[in-house]
Amino acid sequence: MRETYIHPVHLRWSDEDRNGHVNNSKFMTYTEDARIAWLGVMRAQTGAGPGSEGVILASLHCEYKAQVHFAHTKELEVLNTVRRIGSSSVELHQTVQVPGAEVVADLITVLVSFDYDAGRAAPWGDEQRAWLGKYVEGVGDAAAV
Repeated sequence: MRETYIHPVHLRWSDEDRNGHVNNSKFMTYTEDARIAWLGVMRAQTGAGPGSEGVILASLHCEYKAQVHFAHTKELEVLNTVRRIGSSSVELHQTVQVPGAEVVADLITVLVSFDYDAGRAAPWGDEQRAWLGKYVEGVGDAAAV
C-alpha cells in the first residue's frame, strides 16, 4: 500500500497579504518545508541522503484551488506522494489542504539527486529508490526512466 507523508503547517498572521488571504508565495515555503522534512526522513531511514550531497529543485508547477484566510484557517497540511521515479529524479505530487477537508493547492515538483562536487545529477542509490517507491501513486508508476 502506498504511503503518504503528511507535513503540518501552522499559519501565521503575517502569511496574509493586503487582500486578506494567504499570499501565493507562502505555498512555495510550505511545500519546501514539507519536502525538506520528507527528505530528512529518507536520510534517517536509509542512512544516506539522496545522491552524494543532496537534491536540487528542478521544476515546480502550482495550481491554486481556493483562497485561504488566516482568520478562518489556522492550520494546513502538505501531503507528499511520488508520481514517478527516474534514474536521478523524482516527480513529487504535493497537495496543500485544510486538514481532512478542502484542497487549496496542488503542486508537481521535480527533485534531482545532485552531486555538488561533480556539479551534475547523480543516480539514486538502491536504498533511496526503494524508500521513494513506498510513496508512489498507483500501481506500476515507480518504473525507472
